[in-house]
Amino acid sequence: MRHLIAAAVLFVSCIGPANASGGLWCTIDDANMKMTVESGVGHGMGGPIFNMRATAELMVKDAKDDFRKLTLDDKLVHSWIDGDETRLLFYTERQGDQPFGSIEITIETSGDREETVDLKGKYEVSYFEAERQTGDADGFVRFTGDVSCGGE
Repeated sequence: MRHLIAAAVLFVSCIGPANASGGLWCTIDDANMKMTVESGVGHGMGGPIFNMRATAELMVKDAKDDFRKLTLDDKLVHSWIDGDETRLLFYTERQGDQPFGSIEITIETSGDREETVDLKGKYEVSYFEAERQTGDADGFVRFTGDVSCGGE
């Protein structure tokens, strides 16, 4: 019994303080693209993002079928969440034997989180297809638009 009590005391003394966490979400819905981002965000240790769920649907006419509907859960390559500023960068490229293609989606918002939960910002997309790279054409389709993000 003494060993059990000693083990319990040792266990409780090793438990550190819990870090709080919250959530992050973003929505894009315009003529070029529909996108949703949902994730957890830690409020300590650099603000790690976890349990990311992100999907995008390209509406532009030049989008190839394999880039029309994208699951980007594990395609977040860079993030910055600091104070009232949020920046997210997603990147993916085509795998396999087909001609090279890639897409990069950047989301940037800023604002006073004390004033509103809904922060407005901009997104930018650079969508590349090697097949479109002919003559003076660089192979990219680029577009921008509005994004709305929030967090807690």
